[in-house]
Amino acid sequence: MTQNRLNSFFKIFMVLLIFSSCVSSSKIRIFTELKDKTSQEVLKNAHENLIKPSDILQITIFISQDKETERLLNNTSVAAPGATASAQSGYLVDDSGYVKFPLLGKVYCRDLSKKQLEDKIANLLTDGKVAIDPIVSVRVLNYKITLLGEVNRPGVFNIQNEKITIIEAIGMAGDLTVFAQRDNVLLIREQNGKRTYTRFSLNDPEIFNKDFYYLQNQDVIYFEPGKSKTAAIDRSSQFVSMGISTITLILLLYSNFVGK
Repeated sequence: MTQNRLNSFFKIFMVLLIFSSCVSSSKIRIFTELKDKTSQEVLKNAHENLIKPSDILQITIFISQDKETERLLNNTSVAAPGATASAQSGYLVDDSGYVKFPLLGKVYCRDLSKKQLEDKIANLLTDGKVAIDPIVSVRVLNYKITLLGEVNRPGVFNIQNEKITIIEAIGMAGDLTVFAQRDNVLLIREQNGKRTYTRFSLNDPEIFNKDFYYLQNQDVIYFEPGKSKTAAIDRSSQFVSMGISTITLILLLYSNFVGK
């Protein structure tokens, strides 16, 4: 009789544990406000990034008529993080927004797009009679974003193609956990010499038209835990205490039963 009661108590305890850990499916979905069979125009140049201090730029010059000058201009000096010996190094943008470029000296590039910097360097080379009809190519070698909080694989991610959306970033981090707040996501971005903090919802039907849909270099995204995680932690503490009490009670009942 005593053994049957103990088994029944254990089954009730496990049922309560399972139900208390459930999370409503409505709280873990995204895009809930999007309507079926709707279309939106893709924003042009929405993913264009502006150059910032600490960026490492790969600046490549092509001069068809003067290969010696081309060689001097392509003599870079700063290795990109994680680059192999065969990988091309780049130019570090200093805190004042300048890069030191061969034959041109210091070139200001802060808050310029890659296209604007390409045109600027080409004009400087032409106006200074350094090269005739140069072709300039600029890339960011250390393009990265950071995802923190309630994602399955938080961390820093290097983006090779210099273009990524918030949805792609979530996919790279292994999706959100069931505890992540979908309606209160924090984006930390440095732009125009200022650090901005923007909160947004993944269920906003206009999310694809927002300026944060395409992430920028050095963006940080934080997914806060919801109340369900706090409640789960509190319940876990309660269950630990309950478990200890239950084991103690079982031992007392067993000792009394054996003693009789």
